[in-house]
Amino acid sequence: MKINRNYLILSEAIRTEGYIIKEKNMQGAAISNKDINILNSIESAYKSICKNRNTSKILVIILYLKNKEKIQKLVNFKTKKELKFSIDKYDRLISTHSIKNFDINLSYVVISNNRSYELKIKVSKEGIITTQCPIQSTSYATLQIYNAPFMRKLKKEFDIPLGKKSYRIDFPFEIEKLSKNQIKTILDIVISCEGCVFYNKKNKDRIIKIKLASKKYLEKLEHMFKRLGVTCQKIRPTTDGLFVLDIRRKDNLKKLNKEVNLTSKKKQRILDEIANSYNIKRFTHYSAQKEYLLLIKKYGPISIKEASKKILKGEHTVHFYFKKLIKEGYSTKFNGKPPKIGKTPKVYKITKDGLNFLNNHR
Repeated sequence: MKINRNYLILSEAIRTEGYIIKEKNMQGAAISNKDINILNSIESAYKSICKNRNTSKILVIILYLKNKEKIQKLVNFKTKKELKFSIDKYDRLISTHSIKNFDINLSYVVISNNRSYELKIKVSKEGIITTQCPIQSTSYATLQIYNAPFMRKLKKEFDIPLGKKSYRIDFPFEIEKLSKNQIKTILDIVISCEGCVFYNKKNKDRIIKIKLASKKYLEKLEHMFKRLGVTCQKIRPTTDGLFVLDIRRKDNLKKLNKEVNLTSKKKQRILDEIANSYNIKRFTHYSAQKEYLLLIKKYGPISIKEASKKILKGEHTVHFYFKKLIKEGYSTKFNGKPPKIGKTPKVYKITKDGLNFLNNHR
């Protein structure tokens, strides 16, 4: 079998996010996700290989019931059709029904304990299925592929285990023999399906995590990242019995963003933000030194508190640079005027060496 892009999309999506239905005739596969971009990409790959073969689409609705809440009815607001549902052992209402496509914009009425709630399910601009309801809830979509001969072939050639397979998944091909484009396709699908792309703008924490049960599969992914020039941190176990692969640091994240274009629009947008955040101009040591020295020259003698207000920066930051200026001999500090209440503040003024530095670096 020729390992082209479409086969890789299908095999790795099923391997990481779906499963091959385990029945006598091995009828097909099911892949679930909240991101419709991924599901549409998988369906498109399948139809490129198996032309004129249909798929089915399922919407799954979950309500988390509390305080012995009893749901009497779940009704489609537009059609007035009552939906079937079941309650599992975790007190979750689960309802599944067929949909024509993944462009979901649906409203339901939840009738509970003689009260009614509105449940809205729609797709965001980035293609994520969102759920709104006073009762805690979530929803996702499932793509089902029914083609027994094709699935038997895919299972055999790509070595995908049947049924529940989280701990047994592996990648059957020699990574060194894969082209870079094939590696990019695999990493795109794995990150889009199972990866977490995280960027905390406040504390500048940037990370990509891939969390799976199979350490062997993560080791193969680590090798693939290395082929693209991206270095991963050591694979480590988690408290819930899984393993996690982390990617951090500027060079790795920028390189990954350059090499791989993610199918998930939301994750790609966050990865773009991470890469662009490194391009924001920051003061070099020299320019920051000059900025604070000019501040002292203009307003000195000046305290840290006063300087912080002048340039709208934290007192810890001001104190850090003022200490550096003293160490270089460009500034000196002494006690300022005693206040009526509180401690006498330390104030800073420029030295002759500081003035010479500014004259030489205009």
